[in-house]
Amino acid sequence: MLKRKSFLFFNLKFTYSKNFLTILFNEFINNNSGDSQNWEESSNKNNNNYGFNFNRANSFNSASYYQDPTLLQHYNVLELSYGAKFEDIKGSYRRLAKMYHPDRVMHKNETIINLYTKKFQEIHNSYQYLKEYLKE
Repeated sequence: MLKRKSFLFFNLKFTYSKNFLTILFNEFINNNSGDSQNWEESSNKNNNNYGFNFNRANSFNSASYYQDPTLLQHYNVLELSYGAKFEDIKGSYRRLAKMYHPDRVMHKNETIINLYTKKFQEIHNSYQYLKEYLKE
């Protein structure tokens, strides 16, 4: 029996692109049409594919589903999903810039100031890159 109360907390963050959820939902709707009997028939036909047709041309393993790694990195720095709108990018930039601005930690030691400065520069560079990319 535990005498001391100790807890472990895990913060997990799952990010799915809007494209992923749209394709997944469309796969489900196209194969099932909302009818439970139809769902049972389609799942029996597909042999445990749970009503999904994984061989479609717009699946995630196809050549048409492509995410630019450079853009993906910049979206991740700003804590956004791939393909977010400019308004979301701007809001996230402002939120993160307030959080990681080096002036907030000027009273701390030099190491922390350097970390905040690097993070702030990374956020600013990602914002500028996405801003120029979306203007094109």
